[in-house]
Amino acid sequence: MSKEAMKLALEALESYKGFIDDAHIIEGQWQWIDGADKAITTLKQALEQPEPEPVAWRTFDGEGGYDYRDYDMNENYHKEWAERNPNHAHWVEPLYTSPPKREPLTDEEIALIVAECASSAHRHDDFSFARAIEAAHGIKGEA
Repeated sequence: MSKEAMKLALEALESYKGFIDDAHIIEGQWQWIDGADKAITTLKQALEQPEPEPVAWRTFDGEGGYDYRDYDMNENYHKEWAERNPNHAHWVEPLYTSPPKREPLTDEEIALIVAECASSAHRHDDFSFARAIEAAHGIKGEA
């Protein structure tokens, strides 16, 4: 989740929670308020974490290879590339010293993957299921 999305979610939770706190509490809302408090705390902690800085850029060359640039001398490379090549802005990827942390899939995401694999005209095996999970996490696997 992007920092902007987290900020919007935090704003919404805090404003709605404030509305409930000020209103009469009806039966069953205490559980929701407790969950909202936990979500607010988690979002605040996540927003306090510094953004990792890439160490390099990887640019797809359009022919199956990649070009690499050091980040220190090319901090704005991604923006400059996107301005020059708007249809291929996604060809430039930041590279980090450690991979970004991924959140576990939600129950809803897992159910969607299972349903898609079950209704697929392709193979119904462990490999296709694993590839669907990789795709949900943005991992490029073999087709």
